[in-house]
Amino acid sequence: MNILEKIGFGAIAVGIFFAGKYIIRFLNEKTEKFNEKATILIHHHPQLKEIFSDYLKKQREAKNRDYNKIQSGEEDYFYDGYGEYKRKSIFGKDYNIYYSHIKIEEELKEKIKELENDPKESQIIKEIVARQVSAQNKHRKDAEIQLLELNSKFLKYKDFLNRLFPIHDNYLSKDEIVTELMNEFNFSQSDALRTFSNLTEHPYPILYENIEKIGGPRTGKYWYSDYTTENNLKEIKERINKLTFIHH
Repeated sequence: MNILEKIGFGAIAVGIFFAGKYIIRFLNEKTEKFNEKATILIHHHPQLKEIFSDYLKKQREAKNRDYNKIQSGEEDYFYDGYGEYKRKSIFGKDYNIYYSHIKIEEELKEKIKELENDPKESQIIKEIVARQVSAQNKHRKDAEIQLLELNSKFLKYKDFLNRLFPIHDNYLSKDEIVTELMNEFNFSQSDALRTFSNLTEHPYPILYENIEKIGGPRTGKYWYSDYTTENNLKEIKERINKLTFIHH
């Protein structure tokens, strides 16, 4: 085999390799796009929602029935995990499932295909998907704004608050914190009060009012923790990921 033939065979092998990668990627993207659509439909299309809701209901009923058998002593033998949920991926999303052998994905796929073969139902599906994608994109943008605002406050006041709250169980009143803000940043009282309100603003405050017990009276004392804010930032990022469509 001469050098030109070797080069030719090499080029063919490389071409086959990249063609294979392209096909795999295309098939994966096709599956992911269908999963995104199916996830929307099983929660928002009347017929598909009914099928999926009934499936989840039967899973809960089966789990509760077996759990009650264990508690009552009616069941004298049970395998590991009996009476407990398992996590099962359905169209790429995890759900609490009890009987994982039921092929709900296949049933829903067939129903979606059946509906899409009907021109009227196909149009309804397109409208549902478009509406939910638009709504979810709005929720994602709201979450992105929350992330930017919380991260901005965290970066700006983190060092100051760590000096103010050097230990975990250190609590300060609103007046004490306002005074410290005025001294540290040369704020007027109104600016310091506005900043305090901003730092205690829900749903993701940086300063938390101490409550000695759940449902107990407010103490008027506040605490701060890097860990809590970092967890909140992580939670918002995870929510953004869940709200992000890759293929729609």
